[in-house]
Amino acid sequence: MPYSIQQFQKMGRHFYLPNTMETSVQVNIHKTATDAATRFFQLKILYNFLPPRKRLKIWGIAESAECHFCFMESESTEHLFWYCHVVSFFWRDVQRIKFPT
Repeated sequence: MPYSIQQFQKMGRHFYLPNTMETSVQVNIHKTATDAATRFFQLKILYNFLPPRKRLKIWGIAESAECHFCFMESESTEHLFWYCHVVSFFWRDVQRIKFPT
């Protein structure tokens, strides 16, 4: 079993995917990242283990559940990585740097 998944499970996070899907996820994570820390971060995103402000508010850690960047919506993992218009500028810049035209 890959080191990053062992670390994920060590934290008490157990996920249940069909064997074929779990194998596919493991293979793709190992294709997209070369270091264990990045793979571990990808697993946290994939299995919804990153604590966005929405969850921190529920736990009583954050005062507000609003997105830290746009202050327009509740901050969830989905919002941060796919829907936040402010963060989308960051990803656009990363794409330009990584894949210049």
